[in-house]
Amino acid sequence: MQCLRCNALNPEGQRYCGTCGASLDPRLGPLKESLDALLREQIAAAIQEQFKNQKVVENELTETIIQRLSDWAKFYVGIPLAILVVALGFFGYEKLSDLDKLVEGAKQKIKPELDEVKTRADDLKSQAERRRQDIETIFGQERSEVDKLKDEGHDLELTFNKFRTQASQFEAATQEISKAANEARSANAKAADVESKFRTLATGLGCTALTPIAVSCVLPFESIQRRHPIDACCGLGGTNKPGTPQAAQDLAKNNFCAKGTPVTMSFGNFIQLQHAAEVAGIPFGRTSDIPSDRVVLHNLVSFPNEGRVGEGSVARLAAYVIDAHYSNVSSGESVNCRQAGIESNDIHVTLGQNSNKDDPCTSITAEVSPHFRPDVWTPDNLNRHNTHLFRVTGQLFFDASHRPCAGGTAILPPKRASLWEIHPVYAVEICIDPNNNCKVESGQNWVLLSDFVGTTPGSNETQLRLPNGTSDEFHSAAHATMQSRVLRR
Repeated sequence: MQCLRCNALNPEGQRYCGTCGASLDPRLGPLKESLDALLREQIAAAIQEQFKNQKVVENELTETIIQRLSDWAKFYVGIPLAILVVALGFFGYEKLSDLDKLVEGAKQKIKPELDEVKTRADDLKSQAERRRQDIETIFGQERSEVDKLKDEGHDLELTFNKFRTQASQFEAATQEISKAANEARSANAKAADVESKFRTLATGLGCTALTPIAVSCVLPFESIQRRHPIDACCGLGGTNKPGTPQAAQDLAKNNFCAKGTPVTMSFGNFIQLQHAAEVAGIPFGRTSDIPSDRVVLHNLVSFPNEGRVGEGSVARLAAYVIDAHYSNVSSGESVNCRQAGIESNDIHVTLGQNSNKDDPCTSITAEVSPHFRPDVWTPDNLNRHNTHLFRVTGQLFFDASHRPCAGGTAILPPKRASLWEIHPVYAVEICIDPNNNCKVESGQNWVLLSDFVGTTPGSNETQLRLPNGTSDEFHSAAHATMQSRVLRR
């Protein structure tokens, strides 16, 4: 039998505990259980009702104890505490220290379990903390991934908008291309019509075949040039057989591409060039007496401050216009494919050193080619303003088909002091100073003739008119057509 006080085991039938002397009455077991239950109920009720007015529980077995403890028990726990004391005495617990021992023993008994629970609780807390950290890490990673996806989505949206804009631009460009293609087809049809009319006109002017002149540079007078029928049916070499001295001379006459800073020339310089050609034994004087090698004419003379000068040099001369007229209009000349009429021939300009009344035998010649000739470069505009000093710029050319005057008399007209010419002319300027106080080497007071007289030709000039009012069409569409032909060649 187990002692209810100290839990010691005793033989069956023994009335008192051999260890502590407490009663081993078998009836005490149920009584203890009843008391324990009552004690638990009373303690719970006491805790719940500790701040309320306490009712006195009458119990005959505990009345005396309750009276002795009433002053304290009524205010705090009252009867339940007295019952606890009686019960302890009944079970052999005479002192509170015995109860302390019982409690301490229970604590020691339950301590390992509590420690185990605490340890498990700490482990669970640590696991929970690790899981929290893992969750935070995963959350941070997911948040970074979400932010990355958001950025990628934003970039994709920008790219989509860019492609959409480009698609709109491409569609607009496609429409523009289609429009341009339609306009090009219309322009080509218009150019074909103009070319047909032009062919009719060129044939009427004596062109037997359309052979466009091919210039390999930008014309010096590009801004004011005009296209003429001869530009489409007469090439650089004219009608002479290629490889002949005559063909070489005609090619030199059509050199629109001489380069370099213009050499400032005087009338005396032209005489020097003539003398140098004669000393060098260069043939001249007749159509058959033309140098076969024109290289000897290049860099023929050295002028102070100007260097070597000869055929192909760009030169400029200040002079008065003695006379300007269309030449060879009845029969034409080889360089212009033997076509008659003013539209297909040069303008011969006789230049005087001192005035427009100088003796032509002292003059220098300039030739304005019919190719691309501007409308304002006419004999009328030159002769009308011949009281002004002119500055003429162009290529130096040795015209071996003629002879200079000798002793004031022309041996072979036209009259001139030197066979060296400015041919073809690249620019024509007029001095606007009232006293003609203009220096050839200075740009002061010189104005382009086209600016001085305007772009409209002189009123008394005979101008070519294309048939059926196609003049404007010719100067635009025919220009494009002939340019394309030149490129194809």
